[in-house]
Amino acid sequence: MFEELDFFDYDNASTPTASGFKIYGDSRNYTEVKGTNLTYQIENGEIYGLKSGTVNALTQVTNGKVLFAATDLGLSAVALSKTIDGTAMDGLKLLLSGNDTVTGTAYADTLFGLAGNDILIGGLGSDKLVGGAGRDTASYENATSGVTASLATTISGTNEAKGDVYVSVENLTGSKYADKLYGDANANALSGGAGNDALSGGAGADALSGGAGKDMFAFKALSDSTVAASGRDTIFDFSRADGDKIDLSQIDANTKIAGNNAFTLIGGKAFTGKAGELRVEKMASDTYVYGDVNGDRKADFAIHLDDAVTLTTDFFIL
Repeated sequence: MFEELDFFDYDNASTPTASGFKIYGDSRNYTEVKGTNLTYQIENGEIYGLKSGTVNALTQVTNGKVLFAATDLGLSAVALSKTIDGTAMDGLKLLLSGNDTVTGTAYADTLFGLAGNDILIGGLGSDKLVGGAGRDTASYENATSGVTASLATTISGTNEAKGDVYVSVENLTGSKYADKLYGDANANALSGGAGNDALSGGAGADALSGGAGKDMFAFKALSDSTVAASGRDTIFDFSRADGDKIDLSQIDANTKIAGNNAFTLIGGKAFTGKAGELRVEKMASDTYVYGDVNGDRKADFAIHLDDAVTLTTDFFIL
């Protein structure tokens, strides 16, 4: 099923150094290896393999197109040499056994993270990003415009995320523009980066970071952020100065009457038994938001802010 993986299948080589080398057919076809403390198996002036050191990055270009690029490998040079004559999948399993960054092309790619906590950057094209074991991230940090990206299947991606498919991917990183990032039913980490981003984690204990810009943290159901820590979301960088907001407008604040009712913020006071009350508990280094939708004086959902933040109605969409 898999062809032979031979990264040394070229005729010419740059002078090998402790930090790396390039083997090439011409300027459009080459393999570049970067590492630390590399030593080589050289016969008659040709590189036949690696003897020692650590390989940190590997790039293969064919006909001017990047076919494979991986960084942050931290891979034993000896182990890499032993896979050169193996199958492509054997080589990939070794190459991607740690916490890797795998970058695609401008075309439709399939990227594998395999073991470790990996970062998959598909780029342009409708990509399939397969994280494998570990907690893996689909990143759009290099996108040239804002993206809509969703780990759930109900929302279609836009721009560089258009057509992308995620398999065993837990986290999303946005661009420096205005992004819309959506999690799934698992515990996700959503990071908006710069720009006015909208983040919605869905169910699960999600970690939400808006980054710079006026960001919106949206909660659409009670199950999006539960009172129990096992399903409670944390907002890590809520900024009053940036104009961040928490959007609760899609949650019915009063289940006793028909309609989609709005919450009433009561500050730090205790619930009084009226459905629709929203209270804020500001502590030394954390803030909690609690909502009571049925008037039983008990919180039906909770949101954690990883900082002491003074929240007024200006910072909510109720």
